[in-house]
Amino acid sequence: MSPDVLQAAREKGFRAHQAKQMYKYGLPLVKSAKKNGGTKPLLKKLSVRLDRYDASIDFNTWTATVKLRNKTFKLKLLHRRSYLDKFRSRKWYEVVVRWLPGAQVEVIIPFRFEHLAKTMKR
Repeated sequence: MSPDVLQAAREKGFRAHQAKQMYKYGLPLVKSAKKNGGTKPLLKKLSVRLDRYDASIDFNTWTATVKLRNKTFKLKLLHRRSYLDKFRSRKWYEVVVRWLPGAQVEVIIPFRFEHLAKTMKR
């Protein structure tokens, strides 16, 4: 890894593990751009994946607290309460924040599920 790239990201206010993830996911973009003649890659969806270090979910107020660039943002979950109550007892492992056209923000929270293997009936 290039220390100057990581240092530049740290100077912009990103946390160390966020800077590492940016480098990890940005490197294949740069390699593909060099391979196809140097044209700029087209980024269609801007999103960030945050783990438990950078995000927390409060199931009582249904808010997601996200830490980005040395700032903290509180995002209100706008789904039906009856739907959200199904996930209260489940464990989440990351929060994906996606920026959409029209200044909209989408929050995706994947949950862990235990799947039981079905036995075959004969």
